[in-house]
Amino acid sequence: MKFKQLIALISVLIFIIMPLYVAQAQTTQQDRIVFTSDRLRNHEIYVMNPDGADLLRLTDYPDDSASPACSPDGRKIVFVSGRGWNNDEIFIMGSDASNLYNLTNNLDNEIMPTWSSDSTKIAFVRRYKIYIMGINTHFLTELKQPFTFVQSPAWSPDGRSISFVVERSGQFEIYVVDIDGQNLRRLTDHPAEDVSPEWSPDGKKIAFVTDRDENLEIYVMDANGQNLRNLTNHPSKDIAPAWSPDGQTIAFVTDRDGNNEVYLMDVDGNNLSNLTNNLSNDRDPDWLPSKFAYSVSRSGKQTVTWGHLKQIIAPAR
Repeated sequence: MKFKQLIALISVLIFIIMPLYVAQAQTTQQDRIVFTSDRLRNHEIYVMNPDGADLLRLTDYPDDSASPACSPDGRKIVFVSGRGWNNDEIFIMGSDASNLYNLTNNLDNEIMPTWSSDSTKIAFVRRYKIYIMGINTHFLTELKQPFTFVQSPAWSPDGRSISFVVERSGQFEIYVVDIDGQNLRRLTDHPAEDVSPEWSPDGKKIAFVTDRDENLEIYVMDANGQNLRNLTNHPSKDIAPAWSPDGQTIAFVTDRDGNNEVYLMDVDGNNLSNLTNNLSNDRDPDWLPSKFAYSVSRSGKQTVTWGHLKQIIAPAR
């Protein structure tokens, strides 16, 4: 009788403790920042916490790896690398650096990848044109737009439009067009260069880089091109804005410390902090959403967590 009572008591305790354990595991998840650094001579892709802690290298190859872009579901990362080819290709890997393979496999340079909101497609630049490719199908289409030289595509959060930069007679302006090539809109019109558009998670604003103040600054505007505002307002170079998934902060690159560093600021331009603080050049920040996040355990391994499942994986080498 006592034995049965003991078993019953243990069952009750497990029922109570397990939800607490799962909740604790979930609350330790957080959005992280991936970026490119040459701190080991060639450019590799790293990931860190939003405070700069728990730095981990994701790639290790003699050729440079750069321009990481994380899928909105947090499961995959695409990036640009030569990897033995004579041109830049787009590669894809899991957010834990697993299952890496060449996605584009073409003789032309393919650069500047960006994800669709449903994480099933990417847009990228080839020969100054924008192409859209299915991650699983590899089906390729060209985005219809009337210009000869375009770059820096960025997919809107609702998946209906792509913003991009047009270069005409040495002038760089930001446009947006629907996925079917309809409804082309010009968002900026200024003698200065306006480049690197990045949508806010709610789709209401676009951050971009401009030299209209005689140095490179990060501005933000409404998605229709109105209400422009300078966020950085500093004599240094401030580039490469990347919105956090909750839309509250922006990671960016600045050389205000003498070399390129990844900084973080609030969306109003306040509360700046240096995340990398390294003598190397750190650039290309993007956010890895916590929907499929991992942290670094004390043993030096990565703890990958999704749903109620936890798995320990050896770190990338």
